[in-house]
Amino acid sequence: MALRLRRGTDAERLLITPVEGELIYTTDTKLLYVGDGSTAGGTLVTGAGGGGSATLEGLTDTSVASPNDNDVLQWSTGLNKWIAGSGLALDSTIGELSNVRLTADTASQQDFLLYNYNNAQWENTDITDYDFKINIIGNDSTILVNTDTNTIHGKLDGDVYSGLTLVLDSTAREYTGNVNGNVIGTHTGPVIGDVTGSVFADNSTLLVDGVNGEIVGDVNALFVDGNTVTGGDIRIGGAAQNAISTINPATTNLLINTTNAAGEVVIAKPLRIGGISSGFDNYGFLNIYNEVVNTNAISIFHNSENTGSVTATIAKSRGTKLAPTIVTSGDTLGAFQAQGYNGSAYRNAGGMAVIANGTPGAAYVPATVSLYTAASNGVPTAQFTVDGNGTGTFTGAAQLAVYADASARDAAIPNPAAGMIVFNTTSTKFQGNTNGTVGGWVDLN
Repeated sequence: MALRLRRGTDAERLLITPVEGELIYTTDTKLLYVGDGSTAGGTLVTGAGGGGSATLEGLTDTSVASPNDNDVLQWSTGLNKWIAGSGLALDSTIGELSNVRLTADTASQQDFLLYNYNNAQWENTDITDYDFKINIIGNDSTILVNTDTNTIHGKLDGDVYSGLTLVLDSTAREYTGNVNGNVIGTHTGPVIGDVTGSVFADNSTLLVDGVNGEIVGDVNALFVDGNTVTGGDIRIGGAAQNAISTINPATTNLLINTTNAAGEVVIAKPLRIGGISSGFDNYGFLNIYNEVVNTNAISIFHNSENTGSVTATIAKSRGTKLAPTIVTSGDTLGAFQAQGYNGSAYRNAGGMAVIANGTPGAAYVPATVSLYTAASNGVPTAQFTVDGNGTGTFTGAAQLAVYADASARDAAIPNPAAGMIVFNTTSTKFQGNTNGTVGGWVDLN
């Protein structure tokens, strides 16, 4: 007759506390436990005849006589037991693994194991046949290449290629390709190619903001293009004849010149300031456009603690800019003219002109100042001229101030000056003031 002990799963065993000497057999782990009256689940029965052994020699199916270092247990079908053997010792070759297929018994240099899902095997593969995305760490645990952000954080000793294209020549110490990103470190030599990013000075001051596309530092060199420059020279045009320059900011704020070596003004290439109006011809070197009514196209402000002010000067000579010669009587030295649009073009209306009328002296040029209007054919016609002696000449009739009577005259001129002349329509008389008082008016005819 079979003797059956208390039995159950290992989880059920832990729920009871067997009495002293009571045996419990676990059906899932095949182990035997004995109770002591206080230990939950009992105590595992050990020993050569129980569920375990303190040493390998205690196992009836194991022979480990005289084991050596790095030996492992391997099953012997001939002896029908586990024995100590070299098997997969620590110094074994990879070829001894049953799930590894090598093209040779030992891997070659630069090979690595790559798992082949189709063959369910590990195979030796040349590392140069694959691309890897891994971070590179220096000996001091500093990251050199960050593959998550695609950035290089260390110094480069050697050439850098992009595919087959040389990007950084370490011998010439220059960039020969495009650099898209931040360049951190010291670079000596020219940069050949496009550079996208910000530029900082040696003191970490931002000079070029690559994000917003702005120059935020001083430019002390040849400047070609941009929106705003603070300090330094601005030169547009040839080195010898700059169209616009601030050669010496301390003495010359803005110099407008020509690019012609002889110094002539190039009419075909004017300088425009303001919006370009359709139909406006290129009349001169400097064109200023202003379409806002009752505003100044040109404003000049002068602030000083003296009685003098600034002037707007037009200087005339014969000859050339580099070799000027004396002006001749009859030369127009400068003029101001106003024009109006007649439906097809801007035409002369009137203005003021200064014309030389004699041989230039050591300190002055004799001239007349004329106020003129345009005739029907557009030719300027002088209407009033005053010469250097103060003699004024009217081309047409001169009309004096006209008043109805003495009361109207005195109301309009409460503080007359000696020498004034008016016309009184009531008395039909020309009247002149002799002493600068209201009572000083006398008839002249």
